[in-house]
Amino acid sequence: MRAFEMPPHARMSLTRQLLLRALVADFWREPYREAPVRCGMRLHDQFLLPQFVQQDFELVIAYLRRMGYCFELDWFAPHFEFIFPVRGTVQYEGIEIKLRQAIEPWYVLGEEPGAGGTTR
Repeated sequence: MRAFEMPPHARMSLTRQLLLRALVADFWREPYREAPVRCGMRLHDQFLLPQFVQQDFELVIAYLRRMGYCFELDWFAPHFEFIFPVRGTVQYEGIEIKLRQAIEPWYVLGEEPGAGGTTR
């Protein structure tokens, strides 16, 4: 799963660390008290797709900016390209369609369904 791989460049790693530090600092200052949102199958149906991840991430960056952290969405464009690489592009009658790889779910600890149960 590319989302959790080590970034290919040191600057990408630094921006991830900066993002995590800002979130930890903000939640330390004002703990998140909202109830968890039950997503159900939306995690697989929606939040593994590039468009919805991008929209969610834009909300996070906007939140951090409102809290006084000077983040720019452009800093994370290489991350988006790394996690969701373009697999193909086609243009038809003035409309461009771009196909990106989605995040692929995987079993925790390498667990997979097997004939006699779960295998590792």
